[in-house]
Amino acid sequence: YNLANVYFDLKQFEKAIEYYSSAINLNPNDADIYSNRGTCYLQTQQPILAYKDYKKTVVLNPTDPSANNGLRMLTPILQNANQ
Repeated sequence: YNLANVYFDLKQFEKAIEYYSSAINLNPNDADIYSNRGTCYLQTQQPILAYKDYKKTVVLNPTDPSANNGLRMLTPILQNANQ
């Protein structure tokens, strides 16, 4: 998880996704990991995966500000894409 955060801070989002995914396998109930990986997905133009991670974050921690903001931003974009 710490190494994922280093890659995140370096804006190496693809590498961060790899390490966040490994961290999720070890700790699948950590909302922060899903939130951070969701942000990485957003930064790498993968809005559907970002949305799924933000949704999981909110299930685990309903008050997470990053996930709630991400969902508010992505919901209309994904709805328009499906029309």
